[in-house]
Amino acid sequence: MTHPKKAPDAFSGRRTYIDWLRGIAVLCMVEWHAVDAWTLTSERDGTAFTVLAYLGGWAAPLFLFLAGLAIPLAAESNIRKGLSVREAAWALQKRGWQILLLAHLFRLQSYLLNPYAVWHGLFKPDILNILGLGMVATAFCWGRAETLRGRLVWVLTPAMLALALTTLARGWWWPTLLHPRFEAYIRPNGGFGQFALFPWTTYVFLGAALGLWITMQRTPEADRRFHGYLAGVGLLLVAAGSLLWPPWSGVVSRTGGMIVALVVAWLWMQRPGAARWSPIVVFGQTSLFVYWVHVELAYGQFTRALKRGLTVPEALFAYAVFIALLLWAAHAWKKRKEPWIPSHLTVPAAALLIAVSLPTMLSAHDRNSGARLLSLSGPAPGNYTLRSGTPDLPQGRPFDFIIRADAIMEVVPRLPATITEFRISGLVTLNGKPRCHHRARSRCLPCARGGGPRLRTSGGAAGGRARRNRHRPRPRGCQCAPGSSGEWRHSSEPGHLRE
Repeated sequence: MTHPKKAPDAFSGRRTYIDWLRGIAVLCMVEWHAVDAWTLTSERDGTAFTVLAYLGGWAAPLFLFLAGLAIPLAAESNIRKGLSVREAAWALQKRGWQILLLAHLFRLQSYLLNPYAVWHGLFKPDILNILGLGMVATAFCWGRAETLRGRLVWVLTPAMLALALTTLARGWWWPTLLHPRFEAYIRPNGGFGQFALFPWTTYVFLGAALGLWITMQRTPEADRRFHGYLAGVGLLLVAAGSLLWPPWSGVVSRTGGMIVALVVAWLWMQRPGAARWSPIVVFGQTSLFVYWVHVELAYGQFTRALKRGLTVPEALFAYAVFIALLLWAAHAWKKRKEPWIPSHLTVPAAALLIAVSLPTMLSAHDRNSGARLLSLSGPAPGNYTLRSGTPDLPQGRPFDFIIRADAIMEVVPRLPATITEFRISGLVTLNGKPRCHHRARSRCLPCARGGGPRLRTSGGAAGGRARRNRHRPRPRGCQCAPGSSGEWRHSSEPGHLRE
């Protein structure tokens, strides 16, 4: 089975011209939201407002197209790191599901901050909803084949199908059985959704098809010829779109225009001095952050005094000030040295609520097999009653409880025992990686005899020995006392595991 040639090292890094074009999409998005929210009703029939609305209309297709284009690039990067094709595809699918979750969290934020919001607005399909689902579907299709031809077939076929279903979906009767918010995923239905799957996911698939070609190996001279051919194809698609009927005409013309814009971005980033700091590139690399922040600022209660109260020139001036503030925030977000939220507190809101709220029922699952190990119930924080099916070890053994980033609960170490009492010790980690506060910056290695996880050390000769040995020697600077059978019984200080 043949594989498409990968881009050489010179072209396998981050392609900043894609970030630059995404930054242009951010500027168009913020421009439209600011002008739409702040412009007087009497000024909306003029030519200036129409032109601004046209420019803002390019933001959504550009975001979707560039998200699809980035999927083959990110997948090939994952493969170079040692992942298989299916693993690389699954990693991108998980990213799509995360964006879909963020879309609903964003709607939850809007619901909490808007006193006039309705509950079903939480399910309104917007650009992030379509983007997340489009990424899931595109990454799945990319992983179904390992040749360039096979992948092109897998991404172009659903693109054409989604485009063909756009017209057919308008006449289906069964979507009327759904709630209007869910019907809006399939077709427009009077303002219950901003974007529908048909035809908007087409842009994600078409972007992925172009991304497959961009990842191929080329010399600098061949790369220039390739982008020249791309410009010709884009202009041809723009001309062909005028000869087609809706919705084909709009999608084909816009795709051609975005391909031409991509070539222009590539040419712009080839100029001398292109490696210097660029505010547009900053916007492109922090697009999700800017989207999350600016929508509530533009439409929410923070700028209520400006709502439908400015002329077009005044709205453009306010937009310029708004962009400057967003650039400062995006630059600070991009350059932050440490997370703004401490790592030991970065757990999902759902998991955090479980740990501090009313009495609840949780469960623990084995990370590898997915089998249910035990369940627990009781008022949190405090004592819990754990139940398991293997009563072969003493009762009441203390454990630390880890809340993972995906809200799956695990017990460390995982012992097949009936455990009656459990107390949260305050060890909350991200992705199940315990923090150790040894001065030597090593990681504690609990005894592996009982089935607990083998935690790697920070490296070096001692780290190599610890990976080979069943019980590692006490780390330098560790004050933990040795227990029976040679294992280390770690202290109950934050960051230590107790066996």
